[in-house]
Amino acid sequence: MSEDIEQQVLNTLRNSLMFALQVDESTDISGKAQLLVFVRMVVDDDIIENFFCCKTLPKTTRGEDVFKVLDDHLSSVNLSWNKCIGICTDGTPSMTGSIKGFISLVKKKN
Repeated sequence: MSEDIEQQVLNTLRNSLMFALQVDESTDISGKAQLLVFVRMVVDDDIIENFFCCKTLPKTTRGEDVFKVLDDHLSSVNLSWNKCIGICTDGTPSMTGSIKGFISLVKKKN
């Protein structure tokens, strides 16, 4: 059932002209860093928000690590950064750094 829901969200996202991401990393009770991503897209003149993915990050949570995990996931589900028109983060330096921050890496890719 969860695979069906995931496929429905991905199909809707692939057919959407644009999307925005809400990205946050958090550490779970076992000490592992998790990347949580929500996606917003326009469908039939409505803005829809869905859970996009939860990925385990490597030992570090640098902007480069967050970008690589999310870039790999987008590639694996056949989505392009070209449709991404907005990113919302918590504002930490790893997300907003001007050289190696997650957002600056996305800007270079898009």
